Amino acid sequence: MEFEQGEGKGIIGCNVYPALLKEPLARRKFVSKGPLIIIALSLVPFLVLLISYVGRPMPSVLLFLAKSTAFLAFGGLSMMFLLSSRFTFIDRMFRGLDKSYFTHHILGIAVTTFIVLHPLFLVLRYGGVTSFSDLYFLPWNGTGYLLGYIALIVLAALMFLTMCARLHYQTWLTTHKGMGIVLVLSFVHAVQVGTDINYSTTLQAVTWAYFSVGLSCFLYKLLFYTRTAPHTTGRVERVSDLGSVTDVIVAADEISPELRPGMFFYIDLLISRGESELHPFSVSSIRDGRIRFSIKKSGDHTKRIDPSLEGERIRMYGPYGAIANAYLSSSRPMLWIAGGIGITPFLSMLEHEKRHPSGRSITLIWSVTKVDEAHYTNELDEVATSLDNVTYMLWLSGRSGRLTVDNVFEHTDVDISSSIIVLCGPLHMMYDLSRQFMERGVISHDIIFESFDYRYE
Repeated sequence: MEFEQGEGKGIIGCNVYPALLKEPLARRKFVSKGPLIIIALSLVPFLVLLISYVGRPMPSVLLFLAKSTAFLAFGGLSMMFLLSSRFTFIDRMFRGLDKSYFTHHILGIAVTTFIVLHPLFLVLRYGGVTSFSDLYFLPWNGTGYLLGYIALIVLAALMFLTMCARLHYQTWLTTHKGMGIVLVLSFVHAVQVGTDINYSTTLQAVTWAYFSVGLSCFLYKLLFYTRTAPHTTGRVERVSDLGSVTDVIVAADEISPELRPGMFFYIDLLISRGESELHPFSVSSIRDGRIRFSIKKSGDHTKRIDPSLEGERIRMYGPYGAIANAYLSSSRPMLWIAGGIGITPFLSMLEHEKRHPSGRSITLIWSVTKVDEAHYTNELDEVATSLDNVTYMLWLSGRSGRLTVDNVFEHTDVDISSSIIVLCGPLHMMYDLSRQFMERGVISHDIIFESFDYRYE
């Protein structure tokens, strides 16, 4: 599986309603340990603000709301940097980086909302001033206020690009570095004009601590990730063009003990050509010290991966991902459904099953548009033939229509009441199937999914 976004296609309309508001599975997965811990940490500055009013008069309602939205935004903003740091403990806490980036996306919307509401509450609070220029919080009344408005404008622009534009992956990634500017400006604004911070040493300490966490995570990701992050080195041994997919086999100097089936690495395959773009690629095979990546040609970067890279030395940062955790830790029957390049983690999981047979029933359904996209069907047929407990079915959506749960029941003997269901593919496919499974009585805990769209469109 290859997580890269495709080529930029201009403005296509804003997605202001994230999957959390639309999809039952997303809502239920959001109420889990990782997101709840981050939400709780995001609330700490606001709670400390609330406690700071013990023993002193409370401000007016509108002024309190203005202060509250400011500290809620600042707490959430700091946690957004923590979520995007790619620290290993984040991957484990969320059971996959895709879940942490989903939470990052939700927090981004919440932070933007709070930052917009902050000056609006002030306008309502001081709206009775006779002269508009007398409103002390306007940008021309001090550097601190000006920096606050600049932070608001920069954040609004970044959120617009995230939710409303189809940018090249690297362009989108580059624009997100502007979030560091928002953090610094917001902090300076808070320290210069925030009377509550000057009144409460505890609130001041918390504000500094959250700023330090956010800034440290930002600088780590920007300057030190490629130098200090866990990584594996190796040599590109073979690059095979399969049509819409490219196979890259890397002879690793050492296989990380953390590497399990279905995981992925961040790799810069074109660094020898003067490019510096880390992209997440899933592992489709781990064998004899060699790691195979199956990469869909979905953008400028991936289309330039060719046999001329053979012999190049590369670094693979990671590994990340948790899609195989249920398979490795449980003996329950498995139903695996892949869409397109989403077959990649299942290839390495089936390879593991072949070497270490579990005996439990495993049914794999791979949905592609047409047969010439099913580059690994012979490999999958071979595994299914050699193992009595594995059933493999290829679904051609161009001929038979979009895969549904009714199709699953019609063509397989899966008992969904006892099975763990693992989905990997386009978001619309996974959410559509998850809704159908839950309508059939499957609990959300028994549905595992991994997304390869980090922008959640």
